[in-house]
Amino acid sequence: MVYILHSSGDMLKAYLTAKLTPQELESIHKAFELGAHSQFPTPLAELYIEDKPEYYDLTHSEIRKAETQEQPLLLIDKETPSDGGVWYIDSFASEDEVEDGEAESTDVLWKIRMKIEDVPILHAGYDIANSSIQEDLGNCGVELPVTEEFEQPKICTSGINHDENRYQRPAWVTAEPGDFEESTENLFRLKEDVAKSNGLLSGWTPASTAKEVTMRDGSIKTFPEGSVVLQVRYDPDYAWPSYRRPEGSL
Repeated sequence: MVYILHSSGDMLKAYLTAKLTPQELESIHKAFELGAHSQFPTPLAELYIEDKPEYYDLTHSEIRKAETQEQPLLLIDKETPSDGGVWYIDSFASEDEVEDGEAESTDVLWKIRMKIEDVPILHAGYDIANSSIQEDLGNCGVELPVTEEFEQPKICTSGINHDENRYQRPAWVTAEPGDFEESTENLFRLKEDVAKSNGLLSGWTPASTAKEVTMRDGSIKTFPEGSVVLQVRYDPDYAWPSYRRPEGSL
């Protein structure tokens, strides 16, 4: 038996600042889900779209101040259907960032317009400090110190071909004895039929000893002695169950 860890990344809230058609909303969801690898059990992030007419005439700064959540949010506007971009809204500049010459004042809102399909991977990079909005703004032609009314000359992209990248999406699985084989170099891989039946692409890789896993319902899942954890890849061509969007999202 092969156990595939099921988990989801951050759920990002997106607010409409203009009326969009159901078809336009569907296109936004599909673009986000491509970049998030939502067809797999471990999507990078999830998207929850909400219509807030009271935000239609507010500035980005006013919307950020109206929101109590600390997590970044997304703004979908009337330009989104044509340029495929959304505003990724983070926080206001800190005193340290002003002193370091990154922002003109603490009234500067850290935000960046990015392609919808790139939101999941760029958000993940910001979240672990592997990259930053400031760095990406610079790559988009915004000069430091950033001003309160700065203009972004071009939309931010990750440069990743998300359709091709689906074949490189890693998965960590626990395999029980009999489901894998070992080489003389102490490398392991899932047996071909086991990998195929579970929607996985497997090659020779190091392994670690399997440990018990706490399930979503709080129960503990254990594995037979000799079970190992392997890093494999998802097979995008496998008939994965359809992704279910967050309940209540537009």
